[in-house]
Amino acid sequence: MPSMKREHSYRDFLFEHETDVHLAFYSAIGRVCVVWSNIEFQVDISTQSLYDVLGGNQLASSPPFSFDKKMDFWKDCFKKLPSLSNMTTATMPESIAGLVSDLKKASNDRNILMHTHWGSLHDSKPPQTLSGNSISPKKGTYFMKGTKIEFGRIMDFTGHLDNLNLRVLGVTLILSQVRNRTISPESPRLEFGPAKVS
Repeated sequence: MPSMKREHSYRDFLFEHETDVHLAFYSAIGRVCVVWSNIEFQVDISTQSLYDVLGGNQLASSPPFSFDKKMDFWKDCFKKLPSLSNMTTATMPESIAGLVSDLKKASNDRNILMHTHWGSLHDSKPPQTLSGNSISPKKGTYFMKGTKIEFGRIMDFTGHLDNLNLRVLGVTLILSQVRNRTISPESPRLEFGPAKVS
């Protein structure tokens, strides 16, 4: 007789003392991971295009590794590379400096969310708050910092990351177009403007 395998449920992620409110927090934090991985994938595609094809390897001896270094590399490339430095607002409607600033701040917020040891759930009624601790180096030693976050703030942050993901996608598409023209000058241009209704 074949063995009966039990169907797993979301509640299997919880310890015995945890509730559905814990699960809601864990799901929200997991969603941040998923959306952030989409952003990082787009950033990596764009960074690879900048470095390998569009001349960024003349500005840096090796590809940037950390997220902040990738962002600094983007700014250098858009400022100094001939294929990008003369872009108009019609070609590149997104301000790279503004996007880089927003991405760096979001990366810092994401790091706090991901690297905090979340443990205690407060208040049985909304707004529920999760608290935890993180340890960071500072002035030659380590210090512990307590952090609290409300469920709604995680949801708002996820929405903010969704928006950033779309902004980064715009840059990725434009860089892909420039990359294709660099490899094959006859590649068709990507046209921006209002959608045409037939």
